[in-house]
Amino acid sequence: MLSLLRKRFSRFLIFGGLVGVAVILIFPMLWIVSASFKTPADLFSRATLLPVDENGHFYISLQNYKQALAYLKFGLWVRNTLIVAITVNVIGIFFNTLAAYAFARLRFPFRDGIFKTLLIPMMVPGTVTLVPTFLLVKWFGWLDSLHGLIWPGIVWIGTVFLFRQQFLSIPRDLEDAAKIDGANWFLIYWNVGLPAVRPMLVTSLVFGFLGSYNDFFWPSVVLMDPKKYTLALGLASLMGSAEPRNYQIKLATAVMISLPMILVFLPFQKQLSKGFIAGALK
Repeated sequence: MLSLLRKRFSRFLIFGGLVGVAVILIFPMLWIVSASFKTPADLFSRATLLPVDENGHFYISLQNYKQALAYLKFGLWVRNTLIVAITVNVIGIFFNTLAAYAFARLRFPFRDGIFKTLLIPMMVPGTVTLVPTFLLVKWFGWLDSLHGLIWPGIVWIGTVFLFRQQFLSIPRDLEDAAKIDGANWFLIYWNVGLPAVRPMLVTSLVFGFLGSYNDFFWPSVVLMDPKKYTLALGLASLMGSAEPRNYQIKLATAVMISLPMILVFLPFQKQLSKGFIAGALK
């Protein structure tokens, strides 16, 4: 009986601690969402989580969102961001998984040596390759263009390495069965290899999309025309605008920019968990 009580008490402490940490992490986001619906007069005059007026009445004001949409080229920046994020990840995941499958399942001269050589850039900090990448983008004529954001980020050897480890676990019998049915290597990759690594595929796509969506540094280096800004760069321009006291507009903008990331992340939680487990086991 005493051991049962100790076990229940320990569970209570664990769950209580987890709930406390969750509240601490979630509270700033809840405050930002709530504050984005407040009027400028109520934003700092009343330290309440919910938007209430001076009489204590709850209200929701959409004026901040209207002003944010009026200030921002929101539709244009959303289009630019989605073009970059979707193109980089769809094309990138195709070439990365294709290369990973070749290194894992095909036999060709110097295969292992080439793969080990490709791993060397992973040891080099990104700041070291910044200037060469910039000069290469300039040489191709991609400065101040979405091409300068898309093509340098298509292939990443870290993704190739992770998928290669996943493809190595596929039984040879599946490939042999596909060969008997007349499939070539590309069909085997498409119909056998990719379905076998689906959790890792979804995980890579989701986090790749979020990374491209949130990327600020490289777009700030390549882009100069506000019409070609991504959302992260547009939000930074608002934060550094000549109207620093319009905090409520900035909060509304932050909420609008965060919403697509939440909508992308939530539907794939189960696949993400499987992808994390698969990656940990490999």
